Amino acid sequence: MGETTKASSLRSMSRPDLEAKVRELHAELFNLRFRNSMKQVEDPVSLRRIRRDIARIHTVIREGAGIREGVGSAGGGKSK
Repeated sequence: MGETTKASSLRSMSRPDLEAKVRELHAELFNLRFRNSMKQVEDPVSLRRIRRDIARIHTVIREGAGIREGVGSAGGGKSK
């Protein structure tokens, strides 16, 4: 358990690598929640860090999907 993952480093990873990282973080989060319920977690803030890392990875995956599909461009909405 260390620092949070930077979005810039995540953007350089491939989608399968990102998905593997999410699975790894979900497993770690499960274990921490289990240990937290028994009051055995030394650093309860690590739960928040992992949840935010998972959200950050999902955001990067969505950004990549939007670029490939042509969705999510700036100012992209209904024009008047």
